Amino acid sequence: AGLSATATGVAQSGSALFGIAATFLAPALMKRVESPEASGTLFIWLQNVCILPAVIALLVAAPMGNATSANAAIYILMVSVVVSRVGLWGFDLSVTQLLQNDVVPAEAVGTVSGVQVALQALFGAGIYVLGMVLDAPRDFPLLAFASYLVVTLAAALHTWGWLRKRGEPNAELPPIGVDL
Repeated sequence: AGLSATATGVAQSGSALFGIAATFLAPALMKRVESPEASGTLFIWLQNVCILPAVIALLVAAPMGNATSANAAIYILMVSVVVSRVGLWGFDLSVTQLLQNDVVPAEAVGTVSGVQVALQALFGAGIYVLGMVLDAPRDFPLLAFASYLVVTLAAALHTWGWLRKRGEPNAELPPIGVDL
């Protein structure tokens, strides 16, 4: 089981193209739904829906243990990840716009952005640590499922924040505990 160099190259190119497509779709969607919170919510759930088939395929194929099911799971994973890039980058652009528009006072943008980058690095390191602990190829479906759960948690938290703010248009979310 595995991907050829050609298939890997096509997947990387496809990921780049879908990411570029998000740079055009995100501003258009933000304008249409009139808020980066709403577009971010749509994009993160799009990513979630796009990667779900890969997680299911990996969890189903792993116990089967045959090359045919493993190859099918690999190609489903590849297509799912490529297409999910629209959701990933659309969400990223929406959140960036949200941070630029809604952080008050304006002097706090750098601090808030720094905290965001630090949290991303922390959680990124977490998945690397999981990869070191669960390093056998048979463990890969567990890593994929853990990643899916984290994306689902992010989607749920973002949606909760958006709905909360939407219910009270002038409400501010609670401070994050950083004195500015």
